[in-house]
Amino acid sequence: MSIGDMYAQAAAVRIADRRCRDLCDKYGVDVVLAGIDSLMDHSEQLIRQELKSIPPGVYEAVDYIDDDGIGDESFKVQVKVTGAEDTIVVDFTGSHPQVLGPVNAAMTGLQSAARAILLALTDPSVPANDGCFRALEVVCPDGTIFTCKRPAAVSTYWETMLCAADLIWKAMAPVLPKRLPAGHFLSVCAPVIAGLHPDTGDFFILVEPSAGGWGAGATRDGENGLFCVGDGETYTVPIEVCETRYGVLVDQFALDITDGGAGEFRGGRGLVRDYRITADEAQHTGTFGRFKFLPWGMEGGQEGSRNYMKITYADGREPTVIGKIARLPVKKGDVVSLVTGTGGGYGDPYARAVEKVVGDVKNGYITPEMAEKDYGVVVDPETLKVVKLTGERAKG
Repeated sequence: MSIGDMYAQAAAVRIADRRCRDLCDKYGVDVVLAGIDSLMDHSEQLIRQELKSIPPGVYEAVDYIDDDGIGDESFKVQVKVTGAEDTIVVDFTGSHPQVLGPVNAAMTGLQSAARAILLALTDPSVPANDGCFRALEVVCPDGTIFTCKRPAAVSTYWETMLCAADLIWKAMAPVLPKRLPAGHFLSVCAPVIAGLHPDTGDFFILVEPSAGGWGAGATRDGENGLFCVGDGETYTVPIEVCETRYGVLVDQFALDITDGGAGEFRGGRGLVRDYRITADEAQHTGTFGRFKFLPWGMEGGQEGSRNYMKITYADGREPTVIGKIARLPVKKGDVVSLVTGTGGGYGDPYARAVEKVVGDVKNGYITPEMAEKDYGVVVDPETLKVVKLTGERAKG
């Protein structure tokens, strides 16, 4: 969190205090408190009504956090979701204990993750207040990677918090396939590039969350280039602003066309940004989760692709490809590539309509080679005509 973030929060609290006092002066404290209770009760009623439409049962999911940035060990995390009538319990018991590196989250983050997905499971348009969450119980013992205790390192807690949201999502997506799509790229994927501006000599620091691919659903393709769950308040820095304010040139900003995400409905594409360093020297730090474990597909759809950073050195050294890095020295002419993943696919790729496959080739979402390999459709790259069908599609 930046100083600016804290100033904004403090200002918001002051304004809220003033508005609450104004309401109390105008209507009286008793009326205001009764109004608050009424609003919360109404939201609770709406959420509980929505929960009744979810089939009662116990739903489970398991996934893995890549590592903690210090060692190579991956960490198993799991959830058991129990739905009954108008309540829901999410139990993360059995998830990995807290770790040495800074990927630990606390119970507050776990609560936030569960609450966000509860609204997705029910009705996001319900006025959000504490009443919405009376039907939700979050269970997890102390001292896990989701509920760490002091003095655990937590500087990139959000990556693990988002993983908790994704776990509930993964458990419930088969139950609500028209509401929850396959897995998405998940990570904030934020680079931090710092150095002295080559034109002014002033210190610059470029911090920019990345957009990526979302999973396909039961009736539609995944979205291309959106921010991950829980990070929707951020924006992409425009290229012109980026090149003016920071010591980089943007060599490329495009969809990343790579293997992964094939299905009857295709996973959305991630992005690739190439930042060429123009400062004499700089440092690069970044945390790109889902570097080892890919976005999950559904109903026969392929897994998506990974997030990663690639540093190509001007002196010809072997490039560095990594998911997490801290204070890596980079120099003028080096290129930092920021690549976000494709979302998971939904359904058998051979069930995708031939005309949609041809359209994907035409629009650059897949290559002719992918059309043949993943979908059994051979497309002439010049005329975009279907040459033949192969594999299971040919048998049909």
